[in-house]
Amino acid sequence: QSPWYLKRQMLAFMEGRRGAHPEDTFGQQMAAIAKTLPDQAAVDALVAYIDSLSGHTPERTVKGNTKKGEDYYTMVCGSCHGPKAEGNELLDSPALAGVDDWYLVRQFELFRKGIRGADDKYGRQMVMMAPALPTDEDVTNVVSYIQSLAEK
Repeated sequence: QSPWYLKRQMLAFMEGRRGAHPEDTFGQQMAAIAKTLPDQAAVDALVAYIDSLSGHTPERTVKGNTKKGEDYYTMVCGSCHGPKAEGNELLDSPALAGVDDWYLVRQFELFRKGIRGADDKYGRQMVMMAPALPTDEDVTNVVSYIQSLAEK
C-alpha cells in the first residue's frame, strides 16, 4: 500500500476511528496494536519500514468472472481507485491491485454491513458505494478482476 494510505489507517486505528465497531474483531486487534505506538514519529518510522519491503503478487484465492468484474470495476470503482486499481491520493482512494483478494472481499463486506467506515469520513464513502455491488457474486467478480491486474 502507499505510504500516505498506511499512515492514514494507522492513525485511524490509534485514534479510534477504525476498529471500534463491536463486530470488527480484526479491526479491534489492529487498533490495540496501533495504540502501542507512542507517537507520530513511530507511525512514520513504521510506515517507512513497510514501504521499504519488497512487494509480491498475492496468491489468487477468489475466483470469479473476470470479464463481468472488469465491467463492474470500470463502471463503479475505477473512477476513484484508478483504471488499473493503482489508487489515487488526490481522491483519497487506496490502491487495490496487489492487495490480497480475500482481504478485499472481507473489507467490502464490512463496508456493506456498516461495520467499517461508520466513524471515518473516507470509509463512509465506501459505505455509500457498497450497494453498487449488491451481491456476493458481484464482489467476487470485481475482486477477481482486481487480482488479475496485480498479476500483469
